[in-house]
Amino acid sequence: YVWLFGDTLIGSLAGETRSTARRVKREKAAGGFLVRNSIGSLKVDQSSRKPIADMQFSWTVGSESDTAMLVPKLPGREPDDFIWPLAGLNYCHSGSSCKLVLVAALCSSVRAKVARLLDADTYQVKGSVVVVVYNPQDPPVDWRYDMKEVPAKAAKGQILWHAGLARGDEHGQHDEHGRWAYVLGATSGWTKQVLARVPINELAALDLYNMEVWSAKPPSLVPHWNKMDSLPGGDFFGKSLVTIGGVGESSTEAGVWYEPTLGLWYLPMMESNKVVLRTASTLTGPWSSHTVYRIPGRWSDSEDYFGYAIKAHPELAAPGEIVLTYNVNIFADPTFGKLFEVGEAETYVPQFLRLRIRTAN
Repeated sequence: YVWLFGDTLIGSLAGETRSTARRVKREKAAGGFLVRNSIGSLKVDQSSRKPIADMQFSWTVGSESDTAMLVPKLPGREPDDFIWPLAGLNYCHSGSSCKLVLVAALCSSVRAKVARLLDADTYQVKGSVVVVVYNPQDPPVDWRYDMKEVPAKAAKGQILWHAGLARGDEHGQHDEHGRWAYVLGATSGWTKQVLARVPINELAALDLYNMEVWSAKPPSLVPHWNKMDSLPGGDFFGKSLVTIGGVGESSTEAGVWYEPTLGLWYLPMMESNKVVLRTASTLTGPWSSHTVYRIPGRWSDSEDYFGYAIKAHPELAAPGEIVLTYNVNIFADPTFGKLFEVGEAETYVPQFLRLRIRTAN
């Protein structure tokens, strides 16, 4: 199984107890302490759903400094551009080898000094890309891949198409062999969760011409699947998109999965210090929300921390279970310096959560 990581810290740990543990940066001469993305490879026993070996991590080892495993391959890219892979699925077509199809955030760096001055992040999300890996069965260091930017019908960064990726039928119901790849998106500011779809064979060929979005087009206000090219551009495009769930219930890193015991799609997200599962029988909804967990006081009782990036891991879940990870980070830390302080070794590390499902009689 492949795990996708964004910003990855590289180094070692010092300290004898959890309370005294701290990270130690890897020196610049040894490759540096940060890469913008990395890939984890995990072998799992299919019967027990438990890992049978440690996860193997991959990134690009350089002569002067190490870099991300996946780098932008786009016309007109800027030197400081990078991508964060956020969701993917395997596509195997009869008579050909399998491909790994990913959606990722296309970002650019902002200098730390400028970020501190503006009280902003050290990155800017510019858009979304689709990445196709042609040989995912090989070690990640040998991957061959291409990518394409998702068309922007609105201002750059206003509509983002990289939150999640799932396969379903014409009606948005779960179908592992369905014709459609559904792409979960969000509007800038995380105010609106939106949905698009592309025939999976076309997405795997980086052909986005027939991309459709769940939207309302005048004169009718009834939601339909409309080709993206048939809708007006600019601000009118964003207004035509139909919200999946309530306004404000959204995330650019949510992801969407199917739980067979419930017979429902589920979309996990963080709301303040709570883990919320949104569920629906079809991807277009209606969706309902359920609070399932509150993150530990170690982080939730302090205004210095925030939780985000909840992901599901069906490969680790037994029947009737949902396994999630979420991340915790520190506010106002553009250079990652606070993450190397004593006592922060467990911050910015995936935190696991196992939910057991009991069906009502």
